[in-house]
Amino acid sequence: MRRNRSEWKGIVERYESGKLTKREFCRREGVSEPSLTRWIKIVASNEVGSSGFVEIVGDAAERDGDSNGVTVRLPDGMVIEIGVGADRELLSWVADLVGRPV
Repeated sequence: MRRNRSEWKGIVERYESGKLTKREFCRREGVSEPSLTRWIKIVASNEVGSSGFVEIVGDAAERDGDSNGVTVRLPDGMVIEIGVGADRELLSWVADLVGRPV
């Protein structure tokens, strides 16, 4: 079963607030230990504002409207290119997709 970022955040919060071992918690939740370990790291490194978005400030060309879009390079080497005119729904979908285990 694929879970989105929000679902994983809830799973991590339940694990961290509980007293079960990782193995017992994973068995009860129906998740693998490697996935939980990965998501603990993701959630810890991605604590952002309550909206889930982080402000990105571009260069002068982007502010003047001469940009071809945005390129995001993630620490694991993944590159995401988003063209001009992307709406909030698309950006939210991409953010959710990036947060899913492969």
